[in-house]
Amino acid sequence: MKSYFFSFIIICSLIISASAGEWYPGRILVKPKNGTSLAQSEAFHKTCGTKIKTILMAGDYPWQVIEFSPLDSVPEKVQQYIKSGLFEHACPDYLVEPAVLPNDPYTQDSDNYSYHIPLIGATVAWDHVREAPNIVIGMVDSGILYTHEDLQNSLWVNTKEIPGNGIDDDKNGYIDDIYGVDVSGVISGDPLDTVGHGTHIAGILGGTGNNSKGIAGITWNTKIMACKFMTKTTGSISGAVAGMVYARKNGAHILNLSWTVSTDEKILQEELKTLQSKGILVVCAAGNHSSDLSKNAQYPACYSTKYQNIICVGNSNSSDTKYNSSNYSPIYVQLFAPGTSIYSTYIGSNSKYSSLNGTSMSTPMVTAAIALYMRLHPSANWKDIKSALLNSVAKKESLANYCSTGGRLDVGKFITGKTTPSITWKTPTPIAFGTPLSSAQLNATSKINGNFTYNPSTGTVLDVGKHIITATFIPSDVSSYSVNEFGVTMQVNKAHPALVWNDLAPIIYGTPLSSAQLNATANVSGTFDYTPGEGTILPVGTNFLSVKFTPTDANHYFPGNLTNSLVVLEPPQPSSPALVINSKSKTSITFSWQQESLGGYYVYLLQQSPFAEGPWTTIESATSPYTVTIGPDDLFFRLVVVPKGSE
Repeated sequence: MKSYFFSFIIICSLIISASAGEWYPGRILVKPKNGTSLAQSEAFHKTCGTKIKTILMAGDYPWQVIEFSPLDSVPEKVQQYIKSGLFEHACPDYLVEPAVLPNDPYTQDSDNYSYHIPLIGATVAWDHVREAPNIVIGMVDSGILYTHEDLQNSLWVNTKEIPGNGIDDDKNGYIDDIYGVDVSGVISGDPLDTVGHGTHIAGILGGTGNNSKGIAGITWNTKIMACKFMTKTTGSISGAVAGMVYARKNGAHILNLSWTVSTDEKILQEELKTLQSKGILVVCAAGNHSSDLSKNAQYPACYSTKYQNIICVGNSNSSDTKYNSSNYSPIYVQLFAPGTSIYSTYIGSNSKYSSLNGTSMSTPMVTAAIALYMRLHPSANWKDIKSALLNSVAKKESLANYCSTGGRLDVGKFITGKTTPSITWKTPTPIAFGTPLSSAQLNATSKINGNFTYNPSTGTVLDVGKHIITATFIPSDVSSYSVNEFGVTMQVNKAHPALVWNDLAPIIYGTPLSSAQLNATANVSGTFDYTPGEGTILPVGTNFLSVKFTPTDANHYFPGNLTNSLVVLEPPQPSSPALVINSKSKTSITFSWQQESLGGYYVYLLQQSPFAEGPWTTIESATSPYTVTIGPDDLFFRLVVVPKGSE
């Protein structure tokens, strides 16, 4: 039997269940033939041991969602209904299993976190229109974290429903559907996102701009109607179509479909056909299989030629090349948009943000651009909007063979009619506090002739921390090109103080360390701590000294360390006293000497010998004042001076 799957568009985002896990157990979708009455179909359901769960109006066609024992074979039930002759179409209700990969936030940093903003000319468009509060975007996905700090201004609100009263006030079949609907399984009016995919897309569509929080969407304020059909474990074609029907019936102007299904399903076609008849644009993802859709079809992407209200979007990166996993087709894909490493809102907390990859992220870029255009051109029909969008793409040789326009979304040109000049500016290498900004940091480039101005400007000394530097590019040909802006993060670190400790002149042993040696300097105020310290007498030889510098302004400067060497020389040896000999006299002899003047480096030795020429034996030694009386004795005596330790 042919195998199908329905896929959430995000790289590494699917774990497709095998076997019966590819569809809801105990459920199929059937479309009665014209002429088959409800009584006839119900009678057949009874004979099959099945029942109608709900009737789903896909387009204007009543499809029945049929339930039966989960132990029964789904393929056999499908065949049973087809063979009955009462039903035009029968199929399983296919499932998917999503999984997502998160990261973290920022908005103004064009190089690291929001390269897509200047790349597609969003800042250019924002000079003309930033919000689309009157445009309702039907986001058929995994729901929305409607309490998120950056999504509060972009929630569609069902004003016909009274929150929390447990009543279907507007009689649309859903109780308390304030921000949308949950058709993922248990029918509910609460589209709270538990996956993250829908919340991430919502941030791209309408994250609040200029609120000093997180990110800015392509629109800063729009109306996102959350039609939840995906959970962490399941999602189905019937749920997707039910979400699309809800969006259509509740006033959506555009639908964002960031998913694909690998089978050409009649129920999906019929709803898309109805959406076209109602003049509702549908922006869908090309998918993430690295495939040519002409050879490996995915839907609704491959309906883009059959239903002209569909716009299919591929995933490009910061270099305007096709991202490796993105599907492509010069027939079915109309344009590309950035979808690689896109930061946006996420679940987990009301201030959580994340980076995701995939055509899922590319799709809302285009959807939001259309919302801005519709705000400026309220009378434009879907054909005019689509034509303006596709005629405004930035043509890229790298995309020429991958989509019908050969280009990437240029929302700036879409809104203004002028081409958005591309800007290249890599994040500057961090600098130390005190370094004025120069061309080493302020070096953005463009292939278009023009001039850059920077804020802050050349010569500015920034404080320690992270700063956003913006470059405004003013093209020479302002009639053809728009002014564009680009921002990077400039990291300013604490500075290392400039420490100087000149080479030290040798000293004589016994000279205590003083400011003559301990004389390091710094270019900023602070304290010096020397090892060894002042007053220390060093031994003869080469000695190593060190100093630790602690700056007074520890917020802007690091502590510093230096080492130095100091040579200590032997002092000149004192002359030995005269030799005293007592050979015959029996009188006593007194020897006296003063403090050794060079710090005890030399020692006095009193020696005796029975002979004038020695050998000599030391009988007394000292470095401090000393007096000794010898004799009477029939010996020779002498007083000598030698380096201490050599005696």
